[in-house]
Amino acid sequence: RAPECIAFAGQHNMAVVTIEDLVAYRQAHERKAS
Repeated sequence: RAPECIAFAGQHNMAVVTIEDLVAYRQAHERKAS
């Protein structure tokens, strides 16, 4: 499925993110609970 998503995104000038990307972003940007 990923190749089709990447191709579709490329045709429509869209970004493709993975769950790993989302997890990394959240870990980098969320405040740590105290």
